[in-house]
Parts: sequence; C-alpha cells; structure tokens
Amino acid sequence: MKQILIFTLLISFAVIAKSETKGKIEVPLRFDRYYNYDEVNEALKALNKAYPEMTKLEVVGKSEEGREIYALTINNSKTGEASGKPGVYVDGNIHGNEIQAGEVCLYYANMLLTKYGENEKVTKAVDRNAHYILPVVNVDGRYRFFWHKLHLSCPKCCWHFYYSCHFIFLFRRSLDGTQLQLH
Repeated sequence: MKQILIFTLLISFAVIAKSETKGKIEVPLRFDRYYNYDEVNEALKALNKAYPEMTKLEVVGKSEEGREIYALTINNSKTGEASGKPGVYVDGNIHGNEIQAGEVCLYYANMLLTKYGENEKVTKAVDRNAHYILPVVNVDGRYRFFWHKLHLSCPKCCWHFYYSCHFIFLFRRSLDGTQLQLH
C-alpha cells in the first residue's frame, strides 16, 4: 500500500512539474502537448517574427466574446505576390473541442517555414503557392475547452461553443483577383 501511495505521489508531482514548465514558445515549435488559445497566438507570432520575409500575420476577425482570430499567410514574395498565386487554405478548430486540427495547422506552418530551402517539395510548395493558415476558427470554443479542463466544471452556457459553430465564414477572391476577403 505504501508503494502505491509513493508511486501515485511521484506521478502527481511529475505531471504538475511538466504542466508548469511549458516554457517559452520558440521556433521550431514543439508538438509534445496541446496549445491553448493564447499559446496558439503566441506560436503564430513566433513564426512571424522568425520568418518576417515569408509570413504575414493578420487579425481577420473577432469572436462573439471579443477574442481575435489570426491568419498566417506564408508566401515567398521573391517568386511572386500572394494574390497572383494559387492559394492553399487550411483551417482548424471549427468546433471548440476538436483541438487537434489547430495543432495540425501549426505543424503545417512550422514545417513549411523550417523546412524551406532544405526540402525540395516544401520549397516548391512555398514558391508556387500562397498558404493561408487559420489554426483556430472557433476561438471562443478553444478557450472554453481549456478553461473547462482547468476548472473541472463548466456552466451550461459554454457547451454550445463545443458543438456548434456560431459564425458565418466565407473566404473568397474578388473578381479582379487582387483582394482576398474574409467575411
């Protein structure tokens, strides 16, 4: 019995230590855990700061609760303007509790930027296309998903953020092909 208690305490301390030592978000990004809403934004800002010549980070909207929705554009402007290239649009986390897709978006952006110039296929993909990456569409849902995990209880009002999308989201190119619009 004493051994089980000691083992349980050691595991508990290890989990607490791991959660408290998440550390600074740096490029290349790490994918040994899930990022909460603020950390996703911090990761996007870190990628933009590390690769300013190939990225553009924009706030493309605000949620019902006032949280910013970020989009990262990856493009090699030396091979042409983003508006003149075929676009690759990738989004994730449309439902608040489906957080894995947000991590896939971050992984995709991280791979394109860190492997550019090293991997021929990645280099061609970045040179030939403009990549529009929106890791978290349902920012309120993601925020509440992590809030709920921390507080272990959730008011009924937040459940609708998990399973439904309370937004209208269209992505289109204008008729003359010069402007991309998010509505």
